[in-house]
Amino acid sequence: MVESLGVAATIREVAVDNPEQAPALRFFGSPTIQVNGQDIDPAMRHRTDYSYSCRMYEGDGIVPRALLERALQEAGRTSGKVVAA
Repeated sequence: MVESLGVAATIREVAVDNPEQAPALRFFGSPTIQVNGQDIDPAMRHRTDYSYSCRMYEGDGIVPRALLERALQEAGRTSGKVVAA
């Protein structure tokens, strides 16, 4: 999907192995997706209630494509470089 947006990106999968890692990684549950260190959901960016759990998006665990697309496009416009983790 990243290529279809015309954004050059490095994608990195990070394992969160225990609850103690959640705050350090700004992890809100699985799956958490960040672009350039920011959560793809703007509503989550100022929250600090990190969680070692499952994450729900709009009532289920599937990441809405629109959130990911918008985050990648915004990052591509502002920095020219995208790192998604």
